[in-house]
Amino acid sequence: TANGTVRNDLIVDTTSYARGELIEGYDGLQGIEPRLGINFKTTENSAIKASYNKTRQYIHLISNTTSSLPIDTWRPAGRFIKPGTADQVALGWNRNFANGEWQLSVETYYKTLRDLVDFKNGAQPTGVDNIEVDLMTGRGRSYGIEMQLDKKIGALTGWIAYTYSRSELQVDLGATPEEWINLGQWYRAAQDKPHDIAIVAAYAWKPNISFSGSFIYQTGKPYTYPEARSEFEGIIYPFALSRNNSRTPAYHRLDLSMDVKIPNRKNRNWEGSWNFGVYNAYARKNAFSIFFEEELDDNGDPTGQTKATQLSIFATAIPTITYTLDF
Repeated sequence: TANGTVRNDLIVDTTSYARGELIEGYDGLQGIEPRLGINFKTTENSAIKASYNKTRQYIHLISNTTSSLPIDTWRPAGRFIKPGTADQVALGWNRNFANGEWQLSVETYYKTLRDLVDFKNGAQPTGVDNIEVDLMTGRGRSYGIEMQLDKKIGALTGWIAYTYSRSELQVDLGATPEEWINLGQWYRAAQDKPHDIAIVAAYAWKPNISFSGSFIYQTGKPYTYPEARSEFEGIIYPFALSRNNSRTPAYHRLDLSMDVKIPNRKNRNWEGSWNFGVYNAYARKNAFSIFFEEELDDNGDPTGQTKATQLSIFATAIPTITYTLDF
């Protein structure tokens, strides 16, 4: 109480643990994780590989795509949340060309996932002590194909890679049909970005000077776009009927750099090098998130409309200078 006395009638329950006693564990949630990989050399320069993996993850990454800012919550498995399990099969092929100067690889995969969790419709993930009450259990699937061409020899080296992949969720377990996300239909996971292109190149101009650059392009990430709105006491509240029903604009960026090594001298036991770079060279305004708010007119009065606003981070070219000392 306020005067420092103890009231025993306020104690609801007491739990005691002896020294060395296990407080919480994964009893009954453990399992084997077999892995199998086969590599068959078809010719001197080409090979086929196949693999199977079963994995368990005892911590869940839960993404909320309905808030104004993307919120990622990490939650460990335990009494109320099972660990996620995944089974993946993959088949690939690779071949070397021109005496090893070039290498081409192609791989396709399919993965099934179980005991995944996602937020219920209308859940508020922040400021909640028992987040388990706002979660639902479901399943997932992901599949795709990856292709990469490498140049490994010569003054100009680098690689070009393209990936087409899909990642989807279905949450129709652990609740009534009225609470199922997207009416129990498959919907895009937060990581679903079908197209991914990466180009990396490095050119050794002189023994101590080299240039490099990288370009990446990705399909925009899913987010929940409000399809309707309601009004209460003069305030408009947008809401969505389906989860992850839209995407942010595509993400792409160009980075450039130059490395200059300080020539080594006799009787010196250290080496130095400079790196000059530009991050986001053409100042692409990539979307970090998109949020919705009531539109106001020039006088600050609500117009009755809802507008979408894009939030960008690092939306300009950023120069960098790095000095490295090796000794």
